[in-house]
Amino acid sequence: MKNKNTRIWAYIFGIIPIIVLACVYTHLPEQVPMHWGINGEVEYSAKWQVWMPFSLGVILAILFDVLPKIDPKRKNYEKFGQYYDLFVIVMLVFLMIMDGIILLESFLPGTISVGKVVFILIGILFAILGNIMPKIKTNFYMGIRTPWALTNSDVWNKTQRLAGKMMFVVGLISIVSGILLSEFVCFVIMMISVACMTIVPLVMSYVWYRKFER
Repeated sequence: MKNKNTRIWAYIFGIIPIIVLACVYTHLPEQVPMHWGINGEVEYSAKWQVWMPFSLGVILAILFDVLPKIDPKRKNYEKFGQYYDLFVIVMLVFLMIMDGIILLESFLPGTISVGKVVFILIGILFAILGNIMPKIKTNFYMGIRTPWALTNSDVWNKTQRLAGKMMFVVGLISIVSGILLSEFVCFVIMMISVACMTIVPLVMSYVWYRKFER
């Protein structure tokens, strides 16, 4: 992470869920909701397993801190450091909210429609990341990292711009779907949208590479 304050906040956001869980752990029921099916069905797990999602934030904070330092293209992070920092904070806040949903549904089950809320949250996440994508420069950990994009900066830039636009649109679709449609329909729309969002930039990356080569 480029900014020292970002590094500090990243570790704070990673540790907060663990501290909160430690404070309320003894009050949790023996079975806690961990997974929600597309039809709203809830799957429960032994409460000790809740430590796994709550520890994910601090693990990611460490990885986000280390990966740029070992990336062969680590110098490029200077060119988009502020956007990388934003990405880190957004991801960790998203995980904190997801952890909060688990606690809320553990103590007050049925308070919210988890499926719909998650689709809306994912939509917001995609919309934000879609705006970050075009700012990302060549690296081995973020963005659409096809072999053709990694070997040609023009192809990289065009690929990230396309992926960013598509991710933003998918985010808006997910938000609207989460508000208006059933969880099953949201899931189907999400799967189709994510497939398109993934495949189209990959194909176009190759097409643009061939065009530049000619």
